[in-house]
Amino acid sequence: MYLSPVHFGNPRTVLRILIFLLLSFGFAEAQTIRQQMGIPLNDSLLNKTHAERYKLLHGFYDNNLVLPQLDTVVVEQVLADVGRFAKKHDDQDLVRELRYMRLVVQILHTDRMKRIRLLEHRFEEIKKSGKSWEVFLYSWLLGSQLLDTRGKADMGLYLLTDASETLHRGYRHPIERYLNYFSAQPIIHIMT
Repeated sequence: MYLSPVHFGNPRTVLRILIFLLLSFGFAEAQTIRQQMGIPLNDSLLNKTHAERYKLLHGFYDNNLVLPQLDTVVVEQVLADVGRFAKKHDDQDLVRELRYMRLVVQILHTDRMKRIRLLEHRFEEIKKSGKSWEVFLYSWLLGSQLLDTRGKADMGLYLLTDASETLHRGYRHPIERYLNYFSAQPIIHIMT
């Protein structure tokens, strides 16, 4: 059976239906990508400390295999959606978290030396922010990259030590287990 334009009514109506379907598909794709990225609903991220938010976003931060395979345009759309939500609700810490999340996505798509240059540049900015979670994360991330880099291993060790000292001063973070801070602590006490 052939359906003529008469069946659909006005050509503008047909155009509106097509636009609606295209936008719906784009929204559905972004939602699917969001799930693959491990990003929960915006409301759950609002007005949380970084450590609380980090636990909610563990699917994102522990997603090093899937993130590089995702369409970067759609990934940016998802992050932009969260960013608009954060700005609308005046959650500046979430806005700063998104900046870090964008950095994570960016460094997964770059080679080691570009990654280090990018992290070094951002680290200088972050030191001025005074935010413990940012200084800790950037110290840890840059330090771990520099540790295996010829001529920069001493700086990498310094930054990892600085991140460990941040923990020693009472700051807690879900990734502290990677620094072996707590497992090394009894050994230090035995030696002193």
